[in-house]
Amino acid sequence: MFTLKDFQEEAVRHLYNGLRQYNPFWRVQGGHPTKDEKTCVLQLKVITGGGKTPIMAKFLGSLPVEPGAIVLWTTPLSFVVKQTFINLLGKYNTLLSHADVYEASNLSDDIKTDIIEKNEGLDIIVATTGLWNRGDKESLKLTKATQDGGDSFWVLLKNMRRRPLIIVYDEGHNASVAQLDRLGELNPSAYLIASASPLPDQLKPWPIEPIHIPAKRIVDHGLLKTTLEIGDYRHNWETRIEIALEKLKHLEERLVNSNINPKIIYVVEDSKERPYQIMDALIRLGVSPSTIVLATKKSKTAILPRGVLYAETLEDMEGKHYKHIIFNKRLQEGWDDPEVYLAYIDQDTNSTNRITQIIGRVLRQPMGNHFDNEILNTAFFVLNCLNGNYEKIISDVQTYLEREGVVNIKVVKPKEEPIKVPAKEYKRLPSLRLTIEKRLNDIKNATKEIPIPGGMPKEWCSSEGKAVVQKVATGDGCLIGPIEEQQFGQSIRITLMDAVREALDERNPQIWPQIDTEWLSEKEWKQSFSRGSRAEKEAHERAVNRLIPIYDNCVDIEIEKFKFPIPIVGDIELRPVNKVFFNNALHEWYSALNNDEIEAANAIESTGFPWVRNQVRMSSFSIPLPSPSEDGSRHFYPDFLVWLPNGWLLALEVKGKHLLNDSLKSKLLGLPTGIKVGMVSKERGYYYRKVTGEITSSQDPNIHTSVIKLITETNSLPKLKNNIKIYP
Repeated sequence: MFTLKDFQEEAVRHLYNGLRQYNPFWRVQGGHPTKDEKTCVLQLKVITGGGKTPIMAKFLGSLPVEPGAIVLWTTPLSFVVKQTFINLLGKYNTLLSHADVYEASNLSDDIKTDIIEKNEGLDIIVATTGLWNRGDKESLKLTKATQDGGDSFWVLLKNMRRRPLIIVYDEGHNASVAQLDRLGELNPSAYLIASASPLPDQLKPWPIEPIHIPAKRIVDHGLLKTTLEIGDYRHNWETRIEIALEKLKHLEERLVNSNINPKIIYVVEDSKERPYQIMDALIRLGVSPSTIVLATKKSKTAILPRGVLYAETLEDMEGKHYKHIIFNKRLQEGWDDPEVYLAYIDQDTNSTNRITQIIGRVLRQPMGNHFDNEILNTAFFVLNCLNGNYEKIISDVQTYLEREGVVNIKVVKPKEEPIKVPAKEYKRLPSLRLTIEKRLNDIKNATKEIPIPGGMPKEWCSSEGKAVVQKVATGDGCLIGPIEEQQFGQSIRITLMDAVREALDERNPQIWPQIDTEWLSEKEWKQSFSRGSRAEKEAHERAVNRLIPIYDNCVDIEIEKFKFPIPIVGDIELRPVNKVFFNNALHEWYSALNNDEIEAANAIESTGFPWVRNQVRMSSFSIPLPSPSEDGSRHFYPDFLVWLPNGWLLALEVKGKHLLNDSLKSKLLGLPTGIKVGMVSKERGYYYRKVTGEITSSQDPNIHTSVIKLITETNSLPKLKNNIKIYP
């Protein structure tokens, strides 16, 4: 049974007393305010994490059964609505006492009629504003006419209800004038606005009863973290992400013996490109794709690496072991996860209100208890404001949180801050891309060979549905009987197009976008069969066994002739830790090199040729992979680049990238004329492809010797002719 903290119970009493002040006995005629009665506006001002939903639930549950009330609980955020509905039915249900809770999108005409005609009890309808506020009233769930042409639920709610109407507007600072005008049509008895932010001007003519809960009381009860660390890191966005990941690793080490899985959120303004850039950067930095969630508007062209979750609803995220959540406004408000410790904000904003809403996603304390180690009671905030408006935003946030009474606020600058290392010389970089244009017909022909359900025996296309069932006693939770497999009717059906797409995406999500759906007719693509049927297996095997090998053979890596902006090696940012100085490198020094990389760098340096330590950055040199590597990476970033006198560019990889399979290594070793890749490691020697096509290898554990051999071999190649261009 869910119980409220003392400050939450106090807030409930204030809300109820505020309502009775304007409506002494909660008695109204026909469910409408009387002429002498004023519409009451209650504002619950509580910082995120203070428990506004259970407070409002207990307030509504404490209303008298007679006359009870109809409650329209609304917010513009679909994520919030779904979570609210689940919580009101679940953990907060005991607070509601006699209430029935409905999701507006699932209201039947019979339930609507019952709600209107009842003269007692509490009915709560949870709805997004989109179900009643868009311009096309005739098509909306709450404002369209009934199936038999009767008045809409909205009209009945306005004219025929027998109980008072309360409008609960969660995150009420988002309310627009148009929304409040539409709600005003219902002539409600009361508004309950949950927001710590100023209310819209439209509500100001009514008397407002604010109920404010100081944040310090929430912190003292262990519901919020005690400290907010605002990182003022004035570097490029990729460096800041590295800083955030280091903090996450630091937290994981201290929480290793707990049941807490610390998470980090990445808040973006642009939902078109930036989420995917951040996702790629995380994977480049070693984050497992299966721990990444994208909760932004889905791109029609973007290809998600295998394992990355695209979340349209909260249910998509439930039960998943995710750590990295990338979103724009979708999760900005109302989403609860106390395990979120860090927030990276990547946006150009002057809105302190928006910043404080995002801070609310990080301030909740896991398990509702403070730890002895203060780091585990700290929320970390990494800013990356594109307009350089740090001081104002930090000052405003400090003012807001100090006013709310949060215990400690720190503005942090790293002790070893990355510094700019200027390039001695600027050099252009090649730009590479994948192409299958030369052998597109091979893929087209293989696609046409996929078996069509209409050409298969009928029995191949059907399959019985199956379920695994385990009975559990409700009293003591003990298992009753063995696990059983039950069969029922037909399994759900799937179209040929979806079956082929699923089969390909499971192995290599880069293939399906290359397939022209016009290679088969729309009628053929839409033919369906049952899940688990022989037809599905045939389509799956043909797609995997034929299309994937053909794609691997057809795809080529080619030089992109036109690229803007032109990629160059320029100034970089590095942390001044364990610096190693070089004379022939394009930068005076590099840091964070391991012993093998230092040995390779010294070998390159000894040749006197210009070279660079290649960074894992979007602007660096990378090779697109025809299929994702085992760690989900879609680009290969070699460790070093060497510019040779014969015009060739040698890309050296010291670690050997053992996560690359033989097929990918073969592709990398066979790049277009002018670019060579060599792989070196103590365990496996080196790999290199000669001009003849022969792949040579050596088991020599001496990295210095292997690097010199690779440079000598590449420099002995014929000098590039003038008509061969490797730079855009």
